[in-house]
Amino acid sequence: MVLCQIRCVSYLNIRRTVGLGIAALLAGQALTLGAGAAPALAAGSKPLACGADTSSFEKLPLVLGLGRLRQVYPAGGQWAEFRLEVRNPTAARCSGVRPVVAFGAWARDLGRADVQLQWDRGRGRGGGWQPVALVSEAGELGGQVGPGSGLTLAAHGAADLPLRMRIGPGAPSGQWLAIAVGLAQERSHGQVVPLPVGISDPYFFRVAPAVRPVRPRPAGRAAARVHRWSVRGPAETPPCCRGGLGSGPGTASAAPC
Repeated sequence: MVLCQIRCVSYLNIRRTVGLGIAALLAGQALTLGAGAAPALAAGSKPLACGADTSSFEKLPLVLGLGRLRQVYPAGGQWAEFRLEVRNPTAARCSGVRPVVAFGAWARDLGRADVQLQWDRGRGRGGGWQPVALVSEAGELGGQVGPGSGLTLAAHGAADLPLRMRIGPGAPSGQWLAIAVGLAQERSHGQVVPLPVGISDPYFFRVAPAVRPVRPRPAGRAAARVHRWSVRGPAETPPCCRGGLGSGPGTASAAPC
């Protein structure tokens, strides 16, 4: 019971610190990579949807969840699929939601070559896997997934985004985490700015070091050594094959050849 409480407290702390940090560091750049910077709010215009009390992560309106992630990923491995679910449990329609998926490593800084991330647009023209431009900030990586204009969630609706990632061959091994933050343009001090409207629980996984292939020894080298030994004359006899204290019959050799 105590262990469960400690784990729950740790999860809440990670959601507050890591989630808030990612939202603050990546929000502006991630949204700029999508549909551009948020415009100023005109005087007297109607506030946008997804109104949230951002003073507490427990009061955010949307629910995000990462699923089908593995426990171990090899550095330099193949593409591995997972999913992001965004749910709107409120009775209001929510539009312009831009999910950001972020990665962090324990006590290590991540570079853009350490992770590749893609999302699936689906069938049809322009469909298939789409690359995600990852932003590197404070040793963490994150990028917006889904359409550039964001997701539209009906009241009590949900959206499911197929994702896949690949860990780079030079990525640091050890403990990693993945977390998702939902961002929307919200009214703040007379301007529309990206603010978090939902955050997932962190998912912990391990990155294993890349396995370096063992290069077989060329057969030509062994053959060359045998050839060199076979052409030696009496004066070039290896020390291991020479006689010991004497050279007569019954004298032990220094070592077998």
